[in-house]
Amino acid sequence: MKCRMLLLFLILHLVFGIPYGVSGSPAYCPYRCVIPYLKNESFNIPAVPDFLKNVTATVPATEAAKKLCWDVNNENQDQSLSCGSENQFLKKECICNFHHVSNDIYHKYQSCNDNSKTNDVKTLTCSQCREHSVNKTGPCLNGGKINDCDKSHLAVDVNCSCPPDFVGKFCEMITVTRYMPCYPNATNEILPICDGESTGKCKNGSFTCCPNANEETLDTLPRCDSLDTQQLNQWSGTHLTNTGTVCENRLTMFVLLYMVAKYFKTIGS
Repeated sequence: MKCRMLLLFLILHLVFGIPYGVSGSPAYCPYRCVIPYLKNESFNIPAVPDFLKNVTATVPATEAAKKLCWDVNNENQDQSLSCGSENQFLKKECICNFHHVSNDIYHKYQSCNDNSKTNDVKTLTCSQCREHSVNKTGPCLNGGKINDCDKSHLAVDVNCSCPPDFVGKFCEMITVTRYMPCYPNATNEILPICDGESTGKCKNGSFTCCPNANEETLDTLPRCDSLDTQQLNQWSGTHLTNTGTVCENRLTMFVLLYMVAKYFKTIGS
């Protein structure tokens, strides 16, 4: 009798208990797609250039600092920014530099001896910034480009359009998005809602997810929000691990239910 009760308990556990597989791990996750759940942002900016290093809001540029921006050997002076009446032409790296534009400490910096304020970012227009700066990108970093310039816009008003994974007015911040593998909910598991601190299985909308899974296996998985209804229904019917181990599929449930029925029939006889 005890053996029969033990067998019954085992069968019921397999039918109604947690998913099982070769790994036997409670963190088992038959993932099918990924959902973004955590974004890290960090600055990715260059060092302050030499011509600005000793400049402050109250201390103007020294003669030595100004000379760092003079382009005395420029062969295409007609295409360069010049200092008013003087025969001084300025290097592109001194026109709308990121630090020059983004930090108001350096807004009063200018390189011309005649005080013409040619590369003063509060005088320089957005169009001049784009025309004369390095790669015509002005203060934009990390592959960013200057947005369309209005005639009234000055260099300090410049905004940038950023490539993927970069944000900020000047594309100065890089974002790294982490993804968690998920699968459509097929059971009534009671799980916490996924957040940035989740480590075990959790729920995100209609998906069950595993934030602590090995991210090296996620590159080939589609985004969950890109799946159509047919794919979701198909995956909800049969769950497989990433190694193909059968778990909670319909055939297994049918066999176990048949065993339960047979067991009760044996007791009845």
